[in-house]
Amino acid sequence: MLKRLFLVSILFFVGHAIFSQPFGNEWIQYNQSYYRLKVWNDGIYRISYSSIAQAIPELTSIDPRTIQIFNKGQEQAIYIQGESDGSWDTSDFIEFYGRKNTGWFDTSLYPNAIDQSNTHYSLFSDTASYYITWNNSISNLRMVSETDVNFAGLTPAPYFINEVINQQTSDYYFGETDYNNSTDPEYTNGEGWSGSVFSAPLLNQITALPSSNAVASGPQATLNIVYKTISNAAWFNDHRYQMQLSNSPGLDTLLEGHGSRRFAFSMNASGLGASTTPFKHSYVSIIDNNGILVTSNSMFSNYEWRYPHNFNLENKSTFKMWLPDNSAGDRYLLNMTNFAAGTSTTWLYDLSNGKRITVSPVSGAFKAIVPNGNGSEKELFIASESQITPIPDYAIKPVNAASSQPGRFTDLQ
Repeated sequence: MLKRLFLVSILFFVGHAIFSQPFGNEWIQYNQSYYRLKVWNDGIYRISYSSIAQAIPELTSIDPRTIQIFNKGQEQAIYIQGESDGSWDTSDFIEFYGRKNTGWFDTSLYPNAIDQSNTHYSLFSDTASYYITWNNSISNLRMVSETDVNFAGLTPAPYFINEVINQQTSDYYFGETDYNNSTDPEYTNGEGWSGSVFSAPLLNQITALPSSNAVASGPQATLNIVYKTISNAAWFNDHRYQMQLSNSPGLDTLLEGHGSRRFAFSMNASGLGASTTPFKHSYVSIIDNNGILVTSNSMFSNYEWRYPHNFNLENKSTFKMWLPDNSAGDRYLLNMTNFAAGTSTTWLYDLSNGKRITVSPVSGAFKAIVPNGNGSEKELFIASESQITPIPDYAIKPVNAASSQPGRFTDLQ
């Protein structure tokens, strides 16, 4: 109950604080209408003209170039088919990349951000809200269409970075308890969803990290892994981990008490396995000076594994890629194979730079030209049209249905 009251208090004060913070409520224009739709999976979403006409009839009479979509207080880059003529046709649609909710906002509940063990998974809900609105501008944020298919003479990208995020969420850890078996009303170090509890000794465990289609000449593979230690025996340094990524140098460490435990490893890509790469880990028992086994309990939270991958897309119909810029030119050619597009048209999305890129099927392969970005990795997403999620009209709701102006937010200032 105390924690619930604490959460309510936090949300109350945050609700007031965001009036003066960037990306709080300043994105809301109280003289505009907003319609909410919900997203709980990452991917491309499409709203047809028919759905728009049913859910927001007034939109069909306005210039589609005035439409905006917001998420987490920020305008999203969207694509609107046929908007250049300033009017709607029955074949037009709105398209955007939607992301499920993560632990991005939960960070504010912890006294120290580092205490949050998993930012990829929300404590409360995986559902994110997106808001459709319109204004008087015809220069709103859009995905730029990249239609260049002149592949001659272009440098093929040698690899992309494949990112694998694994998380266990079967059990909830409430944080360290006191002598009354009560937890702190604050969200303390390590609190949140994790896997089940395991106890020392648990030896010679191997986690098989996926490493198929690795590029041996690419950059190092990296592993960031988070455990939680959830016991605190009288013996100082009551947890012992031994870990090793493949044949790279191992780690043998002693830890004290409760908390999130973060470990980072790296290895040369040339040492990656053909299908998997082993991560070896042991939770070693500790014996005190009296010969008694020290209580040592832990939970696994999550890991992020990144390695250079070739352009064999493993017979999948969607794929996320992280692509570096071409340091010797202004663009890269992507020669992608083994992509399960079927008979559907395929699109490549540069999510970092707001681009919708034409993909050409050529002799069983899929080719696309990706312009450089700002020097850092670009988040790319390829999808066949069969994998685009349609949003039905009944899933689009006004934000304030009970009011006399159901599409308007209430200004509480």
